[in-house]
Amino acid sequence: MLVFTTLFEIRFKDQPEFFVEIWRKIESVLERHKFSRSVVSTVEELPSMCFLQNKGDPKTTALVTIADHFITIDFNEMSIDHDVTKHRRLAKNIQNELEDVLPLCAIKRTTPLQRGREIWQYSELGDGRIAEDDYAEILFDERSDYQQVTIARSEEYGNLLLLDRLVSKYCALKLQNSSLKCALKFQFCSKCALQW
Repeated sequence: MLVFTTLFEIRFKDQPEFFVEIWRKIESVLERHKFSRSVVSTVEELPSMCFLQNKGDPKTTALVTIADHFITIDFNEMSIDHDVTKHRRLAKNIQNELEDVLPLCAIKRTTPLQRGREIWQYSELGDGRIAEDDYAEILFDERSDYQQVTIARSEEYGNLLLLDRLVSKYCALKLQNSSLKCALKFQFCSKCALQW
């Protein structure tokens, strides 16, 4: 079984004067997709967090978190058949409906994260962003006195060295060079596109 997670961010273009109205519109969109409130926590009588569950499919949930200038929705779905297409389609429909009812808000959506695979597919880049990896298998994974040392086989790049679950600089440069060579469609016989 896999869990697909899509994250939404709804950012107010101006300070909302009718916050409760915005909240009701978000809730109405989710209700149209068979979500109903399970748990609501409030701060000063306004909702601050709400957990919703899909009435038709209890394996599909949404967690709505409300901050000062934005709202996030964590949309999760358990999948037995490992097919992300249905999840993607529902997430896109929800985004379209939110954009229709909240024209004064900027709405962003991530591509679905896939959790539950035998090998963890995500790593953190040096600047804090998340990278999705295509590891087919872990060849070596042990803790040394100084760091976690992992060698993983990647479908696209072959064997990679990861130190503390981060791709080493040499591998990152090699990956970047490979990407550039592929994107530019030049022949770089025995040459490196980037060097220091």
